[in-house]
Amino acid sequence: MKKYSLLYCVVAALLFTVTILAGCDDEVPASEKQTNLLLAGQPWVIENLTVDGVDKTNLYPSLKLTFAKQTYSSEGGEPVWPASNTWSYTNATATAFTRGDGVEVLIESVTSSSLVLKLSWDETTIGGGRGESIEGDHVFTFSR
Repeated sequence: MKKYSLLYCVVAALLFTVTILAGCDDEVPASEKQTNLLLAGQPWVIENLTVDGVDKTNLYPSLKLTFAKQTYSSEGGEPVWPASNTWSYTNATATAFTRGDGVEVLIESVTSSSLVLKLSWDETTIGGGRGESIEGDHVFTFSR
């Protein structure tokens, strides 16, 4: 009878241990998931840009963004996207980041092949006879 009691205790202890270990949160933090998606693969290439809901893709037809751990670089995005800068998440859910120039960028969505970023730009700049940037809420849609 003692054999069965001891066996029962050992099995119960093992089940308890397995249950506890299975309940451990081994999930990757949101910021790490976002970072992996932002950094993976080729540069992000502009698909669409709206400013206050109006299509303005023609302002940055060749815009490309490339993210690294704490920096990014851009091609064809100045002045709204400086050629290079730093960035860091502004919240634990990794739904926004602040660039080194103080501009906050919201990450509306990100997958391995699609990225939607939103920022508010507060100046209009003119150069070479056309607007290079327009004041307003910018929504950038990128793909890979």
